[in-house]
Amino acid sequence: MSDPTPLADASVRDARAEDALAIGSVMVASWKQLYADVLPAQTLQSLTPLAVADDWKRSITSPPTPRHKVLVALEGPALVGYAVAAPAGDAGETAGAVGEVVDLVIHPDSTRHGHGSRLLNASVDHLRAHGYTEVVTWCGERDRLRSRFLESAGFADDGGRRRMDSGPGTPAVVQVRYSAALD
Repeated sequence: MSDPTPLADASVRDARAEDALAIGSVMVASWKQLYADVLPAQTLQSLTPLAVADDWKRSITSPPTPRHKVLVALEGPALVGYAVAAPAGDAGETAGAVGEVVDLVIHPDSTRHGHGSRLLNASVDHLRAHGYTEVVTWCGERDRLRSRFLESAGFADDGGRRRMDSGPGTPAVVQVRYSAALD
């Protein structure tokens, strides 16, 4: 009998206060890659994990409601990604029924290892457990990798668009809203 192939040590769990700095590290690494052509270089240079850690700690320890949740992806003991699930911010008349994956970020060195799928599934499970019947999330209009990921997970472009302005002299980022039913 041959030895079984070892399983990857990957998991998702609720974020803890002590994760704040590691979440900040993932966020900063991702932003420096994703927004290099959008945000001013000075802004990206001043962005540090320590600068955002307190905000992450507050998000984890004092969420506005029990429907707000920060989740983290782990590879072994290393935190490699995070997701934020919450009530949808722009759901209009369906506000009570629509949840949102507000953010889903994987460290650039840890993409394509299944962490995004695990975080998305855990976020959807959280939203479903809180009674949501639909989920939305946003994707940069030019982010083909993320849009393909969302489409493969059952999301579809629902026609929603928004422009994110990052200040004078910088290009606006157009985001596309993707949605999926939670039935």
